[in-house]
Amino acid sequence: MASIRKRQNKWQVRISREKLEMTKTFHLKSQVQLWAKEIEIEKGNI
Repeated sequence: MASIRKRQNKWQVRISREKLEMTKTFHLKSQVQLWAKEIEIEKGNI
């Protein structure tokens, strides 16, 4: 599952599932949402 939060002037997404934990930072919230969706589909979360 992805969690999105605003940190200063950037957006951070954290995906954690079983043994997988990934964190990435973007300038736009739409980029965060797209990346999170792609990773979740790739890892079979949806």
